[in-house]
Formats: sequence, structure tokens, C-alpha cells
Amino acid sequence: MRYIYKWNGNYFGFVIGENLFDKHSTWIGWIENNKVWLANGYFLGEIYNDDYILKNITMVPLVPKVPHVPPVPPVPPVPPINRVGMVPVIGWEDPLENL
Repeated sequence: MRYIYKWNGNYFGFVIGENLFDKHSTWIGWIENNKVWLANGYFLGEIYNDDYILKNITMVPLVPKVPHVPPVPPVPPVPPINRVGMVPVIGWEDPLENL
């Protein structure tokens, strides 16, 4: 398991296996080759620095995938302490801010 943070440093959720959950254990989507897909099959962004998800706003949108069957939600872990926010990266945005 690993924790995922928003770019502003706030804890968002966690990854177990290839599945992304929010802090309440709601299944958000899955990860394939460092790309994160929402539960509805739409592209969310890419894993960045192992702990963040960023979306390149200059790239052509990826074709949606067939949605996966949702996994059984795990018990949410004890939330970690929030981090200090990161400096913005030109051409990239934090797609977790909209979830």
C-alpha cells in the first residue's frame, strides 16, 4: 500500500495493488503502466514521484478504456500527516482537486 497526496500536500487516498481509493476507501479507479484511469474508464492522470497524480494539460486526451469491475473496498488506513505543498509544474495540473 502507498499513500497518494494532492499537489497542495493534503492526503487524498491510497493505492493497494493496482487500485486507487480515496481516504474513505471509495474506489476511484485503477493504474496501468503508471497511468491512472477513473472507475468510468476515463483517463485521470499519471503517477508522479510515486505519491502524486498529475495530468499533462497539453497532451491529446486518451481514449477511454472499458471500466473494470470494482474491487471490494478495504478498511481505510490511518491517515498520514499532510505534507507541504509542491511547486507547480508548468503544463501539468492536479486532477485530484476536481474529485
